[in-house]
Amino acid sequence: MLKRSMLIAAILIVLILSACGPAAPAASPQGQSQQNVPSDAGEKPVVPTQTFMPVSQDVSGYTIQVSLTGAQRDGKQVNADVCFTVPDDSDWTVWQASLKYGTAVISEFGSSLKSLQLPAEGQPGLRCDVLNFYVPPDADLSDAVLTVDSVAAYPSEGDYCSKYFDIIQQSLDANNTGVVIQCTTIDGIASLQIVSKPDSMTQEQAEQLVYSDQYYTVKGPWTFKLNLGQ
Repeated sequence: MLKRSMLIAAILIVLILSACGPAAPAASPQGQSQQNVPSDAGEKPVVPTQTFMPVSQDVSGYTIQVSLTGAQRDGKQVNADVCFTVPDDSDWTVWQASLKYGTAVISEFGSSLKSLQLPAEGQPGLRCDVLNFYVPPDADLSDAVLTVDSVAAYPSEGDYCSKYFDIIQQSLDANNTGVVIQCTTIDGIASLQIVSKPDSMTQEQAEQLVYSDQYYTVKGPWTFKLNLGQ
């Protein structure tokens, strides 16, 4: 009888300890929902880095490499991060660019400097600008194209003589224009002058040849595909 009572007591103790032990962890509904949500949910789409081969401009001889490092859509505005190599310390900038989506082409844009590394020890520098295009709120940008048509360094005072004189005269001679230029220093500032031209050529025509933007412009195009959604 005593042994039977001890056995029943032992069984009761085992049952009590089992009921008080730690329960198996249950699956968290919140944790399960997080597995179904992309980690970048809510972030604005950013295109991967794209780098295109350099393009040389015939007259200037400069070589520029352009890359698109990212693009975002923010309401009515598309912001594109464009970087390009700079061959010297001139004020190089994106001269012409456009954004195409569907049949629409936007060629007006704003530009702001993001970073600048000047050339050093024979190596080209690197400039990064943010290009801003305004688009309608319902614009479908799932198959858009950003094109950088040209990069240029508009000459500052004296640059025509210090940087572009030889390039301009060589181009004029190569095309048999008959135009001859020289640099004259007045009040300490070197200025470019046309000293000879054919009689059949007007002064305005000669100036158009001499001060053409082809001497300080590197033309592409550099084209980048974008998918910024609808």
